[in-house]
Amino acid sequence: MPSDLVVMFSRAIVARLVRDGLLALRPEATLAQVADHVAQALSVERAGQQLITTVGRALEACPLVEDLYADDEALSSVASDLAQ
Repeated sequence: MPSDLVVMFSRAIVARLVRDGLLALRPEATLAQVADHVAQALSVERAGQQLITTVGRALEACPLVEDLYADDEALSSVASDLAQ
């Protein structure tokens, strides 16, 4: 089960990516569903894996995501912006 911090981060980054046009969701998807998918991926990933790479892979693998228009550099920039 993902920690509260992981869930909050996942919700924030998914919302920001959608808002900025860097993530397109399928019509039936909700932000919360996609964020939960990302949070789950982050909670089971092996220690030492790159956070941003894991987020990108989770979004690419999520069946509720239509398209991801951000590479690791863009994801990292969004994550850094959220941390401020």
